Amino acid sequence: MAGELRLEIYREGIKAGEEAGLARFISAQSPTFGQWRWRIKGRNGEPVANGGESYHNKADMLAILEKIVNLRVVDAHVVDG
Repeated sequence: MAGELRLEIYREGIKAGEEAGLARFISAQSPTFGQWRWRIKGRNGEPVANGGESYHNKADMLAILEKIVNLRVVDAHVVDG
């Protein structure tokens, strides 16, 4: 499975190298604009998982990711739905 999944961290509404403009101004109206998010993409580039929450600072998001990475199978809870 090596190389099949890629973790991405990003700030909502901000693209790397993006300049200020009308599209960014409109995006800035979102209450979560500029907050940190994460997602995992598969080999085909499609998202397979994402954090449903946005974070005001990068350190908080990275702390959550560290906890996720360190989960063990025995920590999983089976929920019948």
